[in-house]
Amino acid sequence: MLSTLFAQPVPLGDAAGNDKLHILGREIPVDSSGNMRIDFSGEPGDYQHLSYRSVVEGDFDPAVVEHKVVLVGMTATAEPDFWITPISPQKMPGVEIHANAIDTILRQRFLTEESWGANLLVCLMLAAIAAVALPRLRLQWGAVLIAGLFIGYLMCVFYAFDHGYLLNILYPLAILPLAYFSSLVCRILDEQRDRRRMETVFGRYVSPQVAQEIIRLDDKGALLLGGQRREVTVLFCDARGYTALSEKEEPEEVITLINHYFSAITPHILANEGMINKFAGDNIMAVWSAPPNQPNHALLSVKAAMETQQAIRELQERHPNLPKMEFGMGIDTGDVVAGNVGSVGRMEYTVIGDVVNVASRLCGAAPGGKIWLGPETYHEVKAHIEVKELEPQYFKGKEKGIKVYEVVALRQ
Repeated sequence: MLSTLFAQPVPLGDAAGNDKLHILGREIPVDSSGNMRIDFSGEPGDYQHLSYRSVVEGDFDPAVVEHKVVLVGMTATAEPDFWITPISPQKMPGVEIHANAIDTILRQRFLTEESWGANLLVCLMLAAIAAVALPRLRLQWGAVLIAGLFIGYLMCVFYAFDHGYLLNILYPLAILPLAYFSSLVCRILDEQRDRRRMETVFGRYVSPQVAQEIIRLDDKGALLLGGQRREVTVLFCDARGYTALSEKEEPEEVITLINHYFSAITPHILANEGMINKFAGDNIMAVWSAPPNQPNHALLSVKAAMETQQAIRELQERHPNLPKMEFGMGIDTGDVVAGNVGSVGRMEYTVIGDVVNVASRLCGAAPGGKIWLGPETYHEVKAHIEVKELEPQYFKGKEKGIKVYEVVALRQ
């Protein structure tokens, strides 16, 4: 048809080369299969139609077809020659598809597809922008950036299409949400790693339980002064002969020795789920059932004390030259107020109550290597341990004597 229109012979042989088809003095871009992309000029029905009957009977205006390319084809909807096109949800008759193809060639409004190299460059550019910007932006601003890039690239696709260029729409747009979610996952992993590191470092200065509780309250915005009443068990562990040792040895040697013993003591407190509340010179204060609730807190504290005394003896057997130190222990159970004390600028998680005083006094009175229990602790664990009942102890500030029990053994 085009050869007839231009009064030129039909080209023979393969006229394609370098992804272009050379016909009638025109270079028509084609794909690897020799197919041309049609730049549709309108939706189905936009071209003027004449019925075949009116043409045969001469019932039409000749000016309508004068100097025009006329195609003959089926447009009845019952015919199978209807096809889906990218410009409309309605099917287009085959004759109109041919008309659009001829119009594309005559007007030379060819569609040129983006090369793989250019597509890769666009993908890398979008990925680089996201990789540089997202880690420096808050999540909501990162989402705004990704949405802006998404819409901006879509506008570029439509603009390029209007000027005859086909930009890849799948891969560049898929990279943007993928980059955002990758950044989100990386942030979550970084925050979890920082949180674990904070708990680890923080847990070297306070107990891991307290570190977790403080971080949990801070996440909820509830890290405030004050506390709550609860039943706990408190253990004090104190070295005997520490004052005399401090007078004879250099401070560096004393600290090294204390740390050596504490390294043998603290694992057993932690293994029995105790919270080391504080170190004070040669003294350790540990608490059970704070911050987390522990139904068997009294028994856990007694087990920790017995394992600790055994660990101290084993340490001295392994290191005969190590200066001998004995530790007295006092344990008591009762109600306290557990929470944060101090000021807004400096807080400390601790427990306050008479139980703390009694446990401290029991520890101070207990001989080295012995474990003394208050009456409440004994009633909690008497089914599990063997004890020796001692004479009531009178402590400063107490009008009545306190029954004291010395732990002998743990029943199997």
